[in-house]
Amino acid sequence: MTPDENDISHKLANLGSRVRKARAEAGLSQDEPAGRPKGVHNRLGVGLRIATDLVVSVGLGGALGWAADDRWGSSPWGLMTGVGLGFASGVLTVYRVVRGIDTVMGPSPDPRKTAGKPDSEPPREKD
Repeated sequence: MTPDENDISHKLANLGSRVRKARAEAGLSQDEPAGRPKGVHNRLGVGLRIATDLVVSVGLGGALGWAADDRWGSSPWGLMTGVGLGFASGVLTVYRVVRGIDTVMGPSPDPRKTAGKPDSEPPREKD
């Protein structure tokens, strides 16, 4: 081992012991990774997000429908259409949140593909 490698391994060992100590002080299991918060707080957050998404969708759809009515004089059809589309959009968003599809970067990866299998097969040549 070179002196640089020995120094790096010493720093990594020191870091590992500090992480174990901090996890023990926080009351976390050494084997279980820190994940999403569990319990009432997580459920309350999801509930508030669902309520907010639904209210904002209906409100925005209604506002756009009202603006369309004002612009083209089609009262009350624009408002009714906007509220209906906003409600449909809100319900779709709630469905996605409840199913866990709505994440920052898109749907969660398929566990079958991440279990050591390649992400995709190479393209086949046509006969």
